[in-house]
Amino acid sequence: VLDIHLKLDKVFEQNFGFSLDLQQLTAAAGPGALAGMDFVGHIADVLNPGAGGQIDVGALLKLQIQAGIDFSGDSPVFFLYDYNPTREQTVALAAFGAANFTARSSTLSTAQKDEIKAEFEAVLAEQGDDVTAISAVVESYWVTGLEAGNTDDEHGAGQLSGQRQTTLIELAEWLSTELGVTVQLFAGEQREVAEASDVKLFTDVEVTKQVAVPAEQARGTYATVGLRIAGQDLELSLEAGPAKLGVVNGSAAIDADGIASTKDYATFTIMLDQKPGGSIEDDGRFDFTRERISDNFGYEIKGHIGVNLPIALDLFGASLPLDALTIATGSGGIGAFFDSAAGLGTGEPTLTISVPDVQSIMDQYLSEFSLLGMLADPTRMLDGIDIALGEVQDMLTSEFSRDIPIIGTKMAEAGNFVRDVRTGLLADLR
Repeated sequence: VLDIHLKLDKVFEQNFGFSLDLQQLTAAAGPGALAGMDFVGHIADVLNPGAGGQIDVGALLKLQIQAGIDFSGDSPVFFLYDYNPTREQTVALAAFGAANFTARSSTLSTAQKDEIKAEFEAVLAEQGDDVTAISAVVESYWVTGLEAGNTDDEHGAGQLSGQRQTTLIELAEWLSTELGVTVQLFAGEQREVAEASDVKLFTDVEVTKQVAVPAEQARGTYATVGLRIAGQDLELSLEAGPAKLGVVNGSAAIDADGIASTKDYATFTIMLDQKPGGSIEDDGRFDFTRERISDNFGYEIKGHIGVNLPIALDLFGASLPLDALTIATGSGGIGAFFDSAAGLGTGEPTLTISVPDVQSIMDQYLSEFSLLGMLADPTRMLDGIDIALGEVQDMLTSEFSRDIPIIGTKMAEAGNFVRDVRTGLLADLR
Protein backbone atom coordinates (compact mmCIF):
# COMPACT_ATOMS: atom_id res chain seq x y z
CA VAL A 1 0.00 0.00 0.00
CA LEU A 2 1.23 3.47 -0.93
CA ASP A 3 0.02 6.03 1.64
CA ILE A 4 -0.67 9.66 0.68
CA HIS A 5 -1.03 12.36 3.34
CA LEU A 6 -2.29 15.92 2.77
CA LYS A 7 -2.73 18.36 5.65
CA LEU A 8 -3.71 22.03 5.49
CA ASP A 9 -3.87 24.15 8.67
CA LYS A 10 -4.62 27.80 9.31
CA VAL A 11 -5.07 29.65 12.60
CA PHE A 12 -6.39 33.21 12.99
CA GLU A 13 -6.00 35.06 16.28
CA GLN A 14 -6.79 38.60 17.39
CA ASN A 15 -6.90 40.36 20.76
CA PHE A 16 -9.20 43.29 21.44
CA GLY A 17 -9.08 45.60 24.43
CA PHE A 18 -12.16 47.77 24.77
CA SER A 19 -13.58 50.44 27.03
CA LEU A 20 -17.17 51.49 26.42
CA ASP A 21 -18.80 54.62 27.81
CA LEU A 22 -22.31 55.15 26.46
CA GLN A 23 -22.21 58.90 27.09
CA GLN A 24 -18.97 59.25 25.12
CA LEU A 25 -20.32 56.96 22.40
CA THR A 26 -23.49 59.00 21.88
CA ALA A 27 -21.50 62.24 21.90
CA ALA A 28 -19.04 60.90 19.33
CA ALA A 29 -21.88 59.70 17.08
CA GLY A 30 -23.28 63.22 16.81
CA PRO A 31 -26.81 64.54 17.29
CA GLY A 32 -28.17 63.06 14.07
CA ALA A 33 -26.84 59.54 14.49
CA LEU A 34 -29.46 58.55 17.06
CA ALA A 35 -32.43 60.33 15.56
CA GLY A 36 -35.60 58.73 16.83
CA MET A 37 -33.68 57.04 19.63
CA ASP A 38 -33.49 59.83 22.17
CA PHE A 39 -34.04 57.32 24.94
CA VAL A 40 -30.41 56.20 24.51
CA GLY A 41 -29.23 59.59 25.70
CA HIS A 42 -31.63 59.46 28.64
CA ILE A 43 -30.31 56.05 29.60
CA ALA A 44 -26.77 57.41 29.48
CA ASP A 45 -27.77 60.37 31.68
CA VAL A 46 -29.57 58.25 34.26
CA LEU A 47 -27.51 55.04 34.45
CA ASN A 48 -24.10 56.25 33.28
CA PRO A 49 -23.24 52.80 31.93
CA GLY A 50 -19.67 51.74 31.18
CA ALA A 51 -17.86 48.53 30.27
CA GLY A 52 -14.34 47.28 29.55
CA GLY A 53 -12.23 44.16 29.20
CA GLN A 54 -10.00 42.01 27.00
CA ILE A 55 -11.44 39.83 24.24
CA ASP A 56 -9.48 37.10 22.44
CA VAL A 57 -10.94 35.80 19.18
CA GLY A 58 -9.45 32.83 17.39
CA ALA A 59 -10.41 30.55 14.51
CA LEU A 60 -8.96 27.23 13.39
CA LEU A 61 -9.35 25.72 9.94
CA LYS A 62 -7.99 22.27 9.18
CA LEU A 63 -8.32 19.88 6.25
CA GLN A 64 -6.69 16.47 6.39
CA ILE A 65 -6.81 13.82 3.69
CA GLN A 66 -5.18 10.43 4.24
CA ALA A 67 -5.42 8.23 1.18
CA GLY A 68 -3.83 5.05 -0.06
CA ILE A 69 -3.34 2.97 -3.19
CA ASP A 70 -3.52 -0.79 -2.70
CA PHE A 71 -1.43 -2.73 -5.23
CA SER A 72 -2.07 -6.21 -3.79
CA GLY A 73 -4.82 -7.11 -6.29
CA ASP A 74 -4.95 -7.41 -10.05
CA SER A 75 -5.33 -3.64 -10.39
CA PRO A 76 -4.55 -0.71 -8.04
CA VAL A 77 -7.38 0.34 -5.70
CA PHE A 78 -7.57 3.93 -4.45
CA PHE A 79 -9.14 4.51 -1.02
CA LEU A 80 -9.42 7.05 1.82
CA TYR A 81 -8.69 6.28 5.46
CA ASP A 82 -11.60 6.70 7.90
CA TYR A 83 -11.52 9.32 10.65
CA ASN A 84 -9.84 8.00 13.80
CA PRO A 85 -9.54 10.34 16.84
CA THR A 86 -6.68 8.33 18.39
CA ARG A 87 -2.92 8.11 18.20
CA GLU A 88 -0.79 5.02 18.68
CA GLN A 89 1.49 5.18 21.70
CA THR A 90 4.22 2.61 22.36
CA VAL A 91 5.23 1.81 25.94
CA ALA A 92 8.26 -0.32 26.90
CA LEU A 93 7.74 -2.81 29.74
CA ALA A 94 9.92 -5.03 31.91
CA ALA A 95 10.75 -8.61 30.92
CA PHE A 96 8.44 -11.32 32.23
CA GLY A 97 7.61 -15.02 31.87
CA ALA A 98 8.86 -17.88 34.03
CA ALA A 99 10.46 -20.89 32.35
CA ASN A 100 7.87 -23.65 32.69
CA PHE A 101 9.09 -26.33 30.25
CA THR A 102 9.49 -29.87 31.54
CA ALA A 103 13.16 -30.92 31.70
CA ARG A 104 14.61 -31.98 28.28
CA SER A 105 11.24 -31.19 26.64
CA SER A 106 10.23 -28.49 24.10
CA THR A 107 6.49 -29.12 24.18
CA LEU A 108 3.89 -27.36 26.30
CA SER A 109 0.85 -28.93 27.93
CA THR A 110 -2.49 -27.15 28.03
CA ALA A 111 -1.85 -26.16 31.66
CA GLN A 112 1.59 -24.74 30.78
CA LYS A 113 0.12 -22.73 27.91
CA ASP A 114 -2.56 -21.35 30.23
CA GLU A 115 0.16 -20.25 32.67
CA ILE A 116 1.82 -18.24 29.90
CA LYS A 117 -1.53 -16.73 28.89
CA ALA A 118 -2.17 -15.72 32.51
CA GLU A 119 1.17 -13.91 32.62
CA PHE A 120 0.27 -11.97 29.45
CA GLU A 121 -3.13 -11.11 30.91
CA ALA A 122 -1.51 -9.74 34.07
CA VAL A 123 0.79 -7.51 32.03
CA LEU A 124 -2.04 -6.20 29.85
CA ALA A 125 -4.33 -5.58 32.83
CA GLU A 126 -1.78 -3.14 34.27
CA GLN A 127 -1.88 -1.10 31.02
CA GLY A 128 -5.63 -0.54 30.84
CA ASP A 129 -8.26 -1.24 28.20
CA ASP A 130 -6.76 0.82 25.37
CA VAL A 131 -3.99 -1.69 24.47
CA THR A 132 -4.22 -2.95 20.89
CA ALA A 133 -0.97 -4.91 20.54
CA ILE A 134 1.93 -6.40 22.49
CA SER A 135 5.28 -7.54 21.15
CA ALA A 136 8.27 -9.29 22.77
CA VAL A 137 11.54 -11.06 22.01
CA VAL A 138 11.57 -14.74 23.03
CA GLU A 139 14.61 -15.89 24.99
CA SER A 140 15.33 -19.64 25.06
CA TYR A 141 17.62 -21.79 27.19
CA TRP A 142 18.93 -25.14 28.33
CA VAL A 143 20.04 -25.95 31.89
CA THR A 144 23.65 -26.97 32.61
CA GLY A 145 23.95 -30.60 33.72
CA LEU A 146 20.23 -31.39 33.76
CA GLU A 147 19.94 -30.74 30.01
CA ALA A 148 23.58 -31.32 29.01
CA GLY A 149 24.38 -30.97 25.34
CA ASN A 150 21.23 -28.90 24.75
CA THR A 151 19.52 -32.23 24.25
CA ASP A 152 15.84 -32.61 23.46
CA ASP A 153 14.42 -36.07 24.32
CA GLU A 154 12.37 -35.96 21.12
CA HIS A 155 14.60 -34.09 18.67
CA GLY A 156 18.09 -35.00 19.93
CA ALA A 157 21.27 -33.18 20.93
CA GLY A 158 21.71 -29.46 20.16
CA GLN A 159 18.01 -29.02 19.47
CA LEU A 160 16.37 -28.20 22.84
CA SER A 161 16.69 -24.39 23.03
CA GLY A 162 15.81 -23.93 19.35
CA GLN A 163 12.72 -26.13 19.58
CA ARG A 164 11.59 -24.34 22.75
CA GLN A 165 11.92 -20.97 21.05
CA THR A 166 9.91 -22.17 18.05
CA THR A 167 7.18 -23.51 20.36
CA LEU A 168 6.87 -20.17 22.14
CA ILE A 169 6.83 -18.08 18.94
CA GLU A 170 4.07 -20.27 17.53
CA LEU A 171 1.88 -19.28 20.50
CA ALA A 172 1.47 -15.75 19.05
CA GLU A 173 -1.61 -16.52 16.97
CA TRP A 174 -3.31 -18.44 19.79
CA LEU A 175 -2.52 -15.69 22.30
CA SER A 176 -3.89 -13.03 19.90
CA THR A 177 -7.22 -14.86 19.75
CA GLU A 178 -7.38 -15.50 23.49
CA LEU A 179 -6.35 -12.00 24.58
CA GLY A 180 -8.17 -9.95 21.95
CA VAL A 181 -5.04 -7.97 21.02
CA THR A 182 -2.35 -8.51 18.40
CA VAL A 183 0.57 -10.51 19.81
CA GLN A 184 3.91 -10.53 17.99
CA LEU A 185 6.82 -12.70 19.16
CA PHE A 186 10.34 -12.60 17.72
CA ALA A 187 13.34 -14.92 18.09
CA GLY A 188 15.96 -13.81 20.57
CA GLU A 189 18.99 -15.32 22.30
CA GLN A 190 19.50 -19.03 23.05
CA ARG A 191 21.80 -19.64 26.00
CA GLU A 192 22.91 -22.08 28.66
CA VAL A 193 21.89 -21.25 32.25
CA ALA A 194 22.66 -22.68 35.67
CA GLU A 195 19.02 -22.61 36.77
CA ALA A 196 15.76 -22.34 34.82
CA SER A 197 14.64 -19.66 37.27
CA ASP A 198 17.37 -17.39 35.88
CA VAL A 199 15.40 -17.00 32.61
CA LYS A 200 12.73 -14.47 31.63
CA LEU A 201 11.11 -15.90 28.50
CA PHE A 202 9.85 -12.55 27.09
CA THR A 203 12.15 -9.50 26.89
CA ASP A 204 12.12 -6.15 25.03
CA VAL A 205 8.39 -6.04 25.72
CA GLU A 206 6.36 -3.24 24.14
CA VAL A 207 2.64 -2.53 24.16
CA THR A 208 0.82 -0.32 21.69
CA LYS A 209 -2.04 1.82 22.98
CA GLN A 210 -4.72 3.82 21.22
CA VAL A 211 -4.71 7.17 23.01
CA ALA A 212 -7.64 9.54 22.47
CA VAL A 213 -6.65 12.93 21.04
CA PRO A 214 -8.55 16.15 20.22
CA ALA A 215 -10.29 16.31 16.85
CA GLU A 216 -7.59 18.57 15.40
CA GLN A 217 -4.97 15.83 16.05
CA ALA A 218 -6.94 12.86 14.72
CA ARG A 219 -5.92 10.50 11.94
CA GLY A 220 -7.86 9.83 8.76
CA THR A 221 -9.87 12.10 6.47
CA TYR A 222 -11.78 15.03 7.95
CA ALA A 223 -12.28 18.81 7.99
CA THR A 224 -12.45 20.85 11.19
CA VAL A 225 -13.53 24.41 11.95
CA GLY A 226 -12.57 25.69 15.39
CA LEU A 227 -13.70 28.78 17.28
CA ARG A 228 -12.44 30.47 20.43
CA ILE A 229 -13.95 33.58 21.98
CA ALA A 230 -12.59 34.38 25.43
CA GLY A 231 -13.15 37.49 27.51
CA GLN A 232 -11.15 38.28 30.64
CA ASP A 233 -11.06 41.17 33.11
CA LEU A 234 -14.61 42.03 32.08
CA GLU A 235 -16.12 45.00 33.88
CA LEU A 236 -19.57 46.58 33.74
CA SER A 237 -20.93 49.47 35.78
CA LEU A 238 -24.36 51.04 36.10
CA GLU A 239 -25.12 54.03 38.32
CA ALA A 240 -28.54 55.25 39.44
CA GLY A 241 -28.28 57.94 42.09
CA PRO A 242 -26.65 56.49 45.20
CA ALA A 243 -26.80 52.92 43.85
CA LYS A 244 -24.03 51.37 41.77
CA LEU A 245 -24.29 47.91 40.25
CA GLY A 246 -21.29 46.36 38.58
CA VAL A 247 -19.29 43.37 37.41
CA VAL A 248 -15.59 43.17 38.31
CA ASN A 249 -13.02 40.67 36.98
CA GLY A 250 -15.61 38.74 35.00
CA SER A 251 -14.83 36.14 32.35
CA ALA A 252 -16.64 34.40 29.51
CA ALA A 253 -15.56 31.81 26.97
CA ILE A 254 -16.72 29.69 24.06
CA ASP A 255 -13.97 27.13 23.51
CA ALA A 256 -13.07 23.53 24.27
CA ASP A 257 -13.51 23.71 28.05
CA GLY A 258 -15.40 26.98 28.69
CA ILE A 259 -12.47 28.44 30.64
CA ALA A 260 -11.22 31.80 29.38
CA SER A 261 -7.67 31.37 30.70
CA THR A 262 -6.97 28.25 28.60
CA LYS A 263 -6.18 28.39 24.90
CA ASP A 264 -8.25 25.79 23.04
CA TYR A 265 -11.06 25.66 20.52
CA ALA A 266 -14.66 24.58 20.24
CA THR A 267 -14.74 22.48 17.09
CA PHE A 268 -17.14 21.34 14.40
CA THR A 269 -15.74 18.35 12.52
CA ILE A 270 -17.00 16.65 9.38
CA MET A 271 -15.40 13.25 8.99
CA LEU A 272 -15.29 10.25 6.72
CA ASP A 273 -16.36 7.38 8.97
CA GLN A 274 -18.42 4.32 8.13
CA LYS A 275 -21.81 4.20 9.84
CA PRO A 276 -22.60 1.04 11.85
CA GLY A 277 -24.94 -1.59 10.49
CA GLY A 278 -23.79 -1.46 6.88
CA SER A 279 -23.53 -4.46 4.58
CA ILE A 280 -19.77 -3.92 4.08
CA GLU A 281 -17.37 -4.74 6.91
CA ASP A 282 -15.75 -1.67 8.43
CA ASP A 283 -12.04 -2.02 7.66
CA GLY A 284 -11.13 1.61 8.36
CA ARG A 285 -11.06 2.46 4.65
CA PHE A 286 -13.45 4.09 2.20
CA ASP A 287 -13.36 2.25 -1.12
CA PHE A 288 -14.74 4.38 -3.98
CA THR A 289 -15.65 1.26 -6.00
CA ARG A 290 -17.74 -0.44 -3.29
CA GLU A 291 -19.02 2.23 -0.86
CA ARG A 292 -21.13 5.39 -0.92
CA ILE A 293 -20.32 8.70 0.72
CA SER A 294 -23.81 8.84 2.29
CA ASP A 295 -23.01 5.68 4.29
CA ASN A 296 -19.65 6.99 5.43
CA PHE A 297 -20.35 10.51 6.62
CA GLY A 298 -20.45 11.87 10.17
CA TYR A 299 -20.00 15.02 12.18
CA GLU A 300 -19.02 15.97 15.71
CA ILE A 301 -19.43 19.13 17.77
CA LYS A 302 -17.17 19.62 20.78
CA GLY A 303 -16.81 22.57 23.10
CA HIS A 304 -18.20 24.33 26.13
CA ILE A 305 -19.63 27.68 27.13
CA GLY A 306 -18.57 29.24 30.43
CA VAL A 307 -19.55 32.62 31.88
CA ASN A 308 -18.55 33.90 35.32
CA LEU A 309 -19.58 37.46 36.25
CA PRO A 310 -19.00 38.41 39.90
CA ILE A 311 -21.58 41.07 40.78
CA ALA A 312 -21.36 43.74 43.49
CA LEU A 313 -23.91 46.34 44.60
CA ASP A 314 -22.87 49.63 46.18
CA LEU A 315 -25.72 51.39 47.97
CA PHE A 316 -25.20 54.64 49.85
CA GLY A 317 -21.51 53.91 50.10
CA ALA A 318 -22.03 50.41 51.51
CA SER A 319 -20.65 47.57 49.40
CA LEU A 320 -22.84 44.48 49.08
CA PRO A 321 -20.95 41.62 47.39
CA LEU A 322 -23.32 39.31 45.56
CA ASP A 323 -22.75 35.85 44.15
CA ALA A 324 -21.58 35.55 40.56
CA LEU A 325 -23.87 35.16 37.58
CA THR A 326 -22.68 31.92 35.97
CA ILE A 327 -23.62 30.13 32.77
CA ALA A 328 -22.13 26.76 31.83
CA THR A 329 -22.87 23.90 29.47
CA GLY A 330 -23.25 20.39 30.89
CA SER A 331 -20.90 17.44 30.49
CA GLY A 332 -22.05 16.98 26.89
CA GLY A 333 -20.94 20.50 25.97
CA ILE A 334 -22.18 22.51 23.03
CA GLY A 335 -23.00 19.39 21.03
CA ALA A 336 -25.50 18.17 23.64
CA PHE A 337 -26.95 21.69 23.87
CA PHE A 338 -27.67 21.76 20.12
CA ASP A 339 -29.07 18.22 20.23
CA SER A 340 -31.43 19.26 23.01
CA ALA A 341 -32.53 22.34 21.07
CA ALA A 342 -33.29 20.08 18.09
CA GLY A 343 -35.36 17.73 20.25
CA LEU A 344 -32.70 15.00 20.29
CA GLY A 345 -31.62 15.41 23.90
CA THR A 346 -31.32 12.65 26.49
CA GLY A 347 -33.07 14.61 29.23
CA GLU A 348 -29.84 15.53 30.97
CA PRO A 349 -29.31 19.27 31.72
CA THR A 350 -27.36 20.88 28.88
CA LEU A 351 -27.11 24.44 30.21
CA THR A 352 -26.86 25.59 33.82
CA ILE A 353 -27.57 29.21 34.79
CA SER A 354 -26.95 30.46 38.32
CA VAL A 355 -28.06 33.94 39.37
CA PRO A 356 -27.19 35.83 42.58
CA ASP A 357 -29.62 35.56 45.47
CA VAL A 358 -30.28 39.29 45.56
CA GLN A 359 -33.41 38.94 47.73
CA SER A 360 -31.54 37.31 50.62
CA ILE A 361 -28.74 39.87 50.46
CA MET A 362 -31.19 42.77 50.42
CA ASP A 363 -33.21 41.26 53.28
CA GLN A 364 -30.06 40.99 55.32
CA TYR A 365 -28.99 44.50 54.39
CA LEU A 366 -32.37 46.09 55.10
CA SER A 367 -32.61 44.32 58.44
CA GLU A 368 -29.69 46.44 59.55
CA PHE A 369 -31.93 49.51 59.13
CA SER A 370 -34.56 48.22 61.52
CA LEU A 371 -34.92 50.03 64.81
CA LEU A 372 -32.94 47.43 66.73
CA GLY A 373 -30.36 47.24 63.96
CA MET A 374 -29.78 50.98 63.95
CA LEU A 375 -29.55 51.10 67.76
CA ALA A 376 -27.02 48.29 67.75
CA ASP A 377 -24.94 49.78 64.92
CA PRO A 378 -25.92 53.23 63.59
CA THR A 379 -22.90 53.38 61.26
CA ARG A 380 -24.80 52.63 58.05
CA MET A 381 -27.52 55.20 58.85
CA LEU A 382 -24.91 57.86 59.63
CA ASP A 383 -23.01 57.01 56.44
CA GLY A 384 -26.18 57.52 54.43
CA ILE A 385 -26.91 60.88 56.08
CA ASP A 386 -23.31 61.93 55.47
CA ILE A 387 -23.54 61.10 51.75
CA ALA A 388 -26.85 62.96 51.41
CA LEU A 389 -25.52 66.04 53.22
CA GLY A 390 -22.44 65.90 51.03
CA GLU A 391 -24.62 66.23 47.93
CA VAL A 392 -26.45 69.18 49.52
CA GLN A 393 -23.15 70.84 50.44
CA ASP A 394 -21.80 70.50 46.91
CA MET A 395 -24.95 72.01 45.44
CA LEU A 396 -24.97 74.97 47.83
CA THR A 397 -21.31 75.81 47.42
CA SER A 398 -21.40 75.53 43.63
CA GLU A 399 -24.83 76.83 42.58
CA PHE A 400 -25.26 79.59 45.21
CA SER A 401 -21.70 80.87 45.28
CA ARG A 402 -22.58 83.50 42.66
CA ASP A 403 -23.11 87.15 43.53
CA ILE A 404 -26.92 87.36 43.63
CA PRO A 405 -28.49 90.86 43.63
CA ILE A 406 -29.47 92.11 47.09
CA ILE A 407 -28.55 88.74 48.68
CA GLY A 408 -24.96 88.71 47.45
CA THR A 409 -22.95 85.58 48.33
CA LYS A 410 -24.65 84.91 51.64
CA MET A 411 -26.39 81.77 50.33
CA ALA A 412 -23.01 80.13 49.80
CA GLU A 413 -22.47 80.27 53.53
CA ALA A 414 -25.22 77.66 53.88
CA GLY A 415 -22.80 75.20 52.37
CA ASN A 416 -20.37 75.95 55.16
CA PHE A 417 -23.12 75.25 57.71
CA VAL A 418 -23.75 71.81 56.16
CA ARG A 419 -20.01 71.12 56.21
CA ASP A 420 -19.92 72.00 59.95
CA VAL A 421 -22.76 69.55 60.60
CA ARG A 422 -20.89 66.78 58.80
CA THR A 423 -17.57 67.37 60.52
CA GLY A 424 -19.09 68.26 63.88
CA LEU A 425 -22.34 66.56 64.87
CA LEU A 426 -21.97 63.49 62.66
CA ALA A 427 -18.39 63.00 63.73
CA ASP A 428 -19.46 63.13 67.38
CA LEU A 429 -22.25 60.60 66.76
CA ARG A 430 -19.79 58.19 65.16
